[in-house]
Amino acid sequence: QESQALVVSDAEERIAQQMEENRKYEVAEDDESGTTCVNNPAVADPINCGAGWKCCTSKRSYLNNGVAHEKQDKLKLYSICCQMDQHCKYDTIFVSCAPGAGPDDYSGVLAGLEEDAQVNLLEQTDDEESQALVSNQELIAQQ
Repeated sequence: QESQALVVSDAEERIAQQMEENRKYEVAEDDESGTTCVNNPAVADPINCGAGWKCCTSKRSYLNNGVAHEKQDKLKLYSICCQMDQHCKYDTIFVSCAPGAGPDDYSGVLAGLEEDAQVNLLEQTDDEESQALVSNQELIAQQ
């Protein structure tokens, strides 16, 4: 529990730092040269990127059936401004600007999903082994 709280705290700190550094690329809401990122406060705090900048908004990692990971469904997304000649790079719940135009990079999100799947599989295997051990001990005790 405590280590999970530290991870969440570190993530929140990293996101706050990114958003603070991003302020220099934002323009006022009524500046028509800008682009509004996610104009829905329930999803992410709306920001306006200046001319020559584009929005990159974080994404949740989803399970195969389209349901957000249990740990991520309560997290609020956030947006940052990236230069037009950059692309958005997604890494689990984080987003950053990566050099070069071209398609956005989702490889970090997939890596996060695969890592979670491996951890869950290991935990499940441990649970199954523990259950098998208990069952065998019960059989021996009954004899």
